[in-house]
Amino acid sequence: MTAAPIAVRPLSVLTPQISNRDRDRLTHGDVIVTGQGGQYWVYGLVSSARSTAWHVISDYAEFKRFLPTVVASQVLQADGDRYVVEQVDRRTIMFTPVESTVRTENIERDQTQINFRLVKGDLKQMRGFWRIDGIAINDASTGKLTDQILVTQKVSVQPGVGLFDGLFFGIFEHSLQENMQAICQEIQRREWVAGSRG
Repeated sequence: MTAAPIAVRPLSVLTPQISNRDRDRLTHGDVIVTGQGGQYWVYGLVSSARSTAWHVISDYAEFKRFLPTVVASQVLQADGDRYVVEQVDRRTIMFTPVESTVRTENIERDQTQINFRLVKGDLKQMRGFWRIDGIAINDASTGKLTDQILVTQKVSVQPGVGLFDGLFFGIFEHSLQENMQAICQEIQRREWVAGSRG
């Protein structure tokens, strides 16, 4: 499928949930997570081609290679722009190893957005989207505009019933930040590899 042209839009238009201070942090390489109680927006900014960013966020079978707590990931069904993906996550909580499995339905839209929802797993509910947008950033050192990619995740989640539900949201928020950092690093790594080959 041919990718639709990506519009370059101001960062402030695409990040209305965050402050100017957090927008500045974002342009300096920080990942920004905003929200609480199961409703979150997560942002990362990278210098890369749109195609590189898209290949990373849609590389379902390889999540285990670059997402920090994912130990297994596989595509169970693929039908056009619809993918059913199963991931196994393993982490230590209060010195206890905890493993959880989620199965999601992922619907790809124009190689700019992936809508996802939980279809089975250890959570009560999870849905949201991943999106990539073109951003023009003013480079203070050169005074020139540079094109970058904003990676956005919106997620709504409710924990299942379990021993660690009281800790769930803090752990989940930390996981959102870790995963976005890992995704941005993987995008930059692949962009560097593509550039070194070219």
